[in-house]
Amino acid sequence: MSQPEIKQASSKDIPNIIDTVALAFAANPLVRWKYPDPNQYLSHIHKMAILFAGKAFDHGTVHYVEGYRGLHCGCHPTYILTKTPSSRT
Repeated sequence: MSQPEIKQASSKDIPNIIDTVALAFAANPLVRWKYPDPNQYLSHIHKMAILFAGKAFDHGTVHYVEGYRGLHCGCHPTYILTKTPSSRT
């Protein structure tokens, strides 16, 4: 069995990455408590995913498994080390 390819995301991958995050949290109890209505969830999860992954896209630290079967959104170490929690935007 071959290993799946892990790729660095580019701006063209953003819609698929956001959809992957939306699917990943679709059954999360805390998120669904906040947004119990499916339409409400779908209208908010994309904005939340962009907030969650936005800086990672800026720093080139979003990676995904081919076919968008999984992903990782990391922050650049410099961003983590130089920003205090209150100054992160």
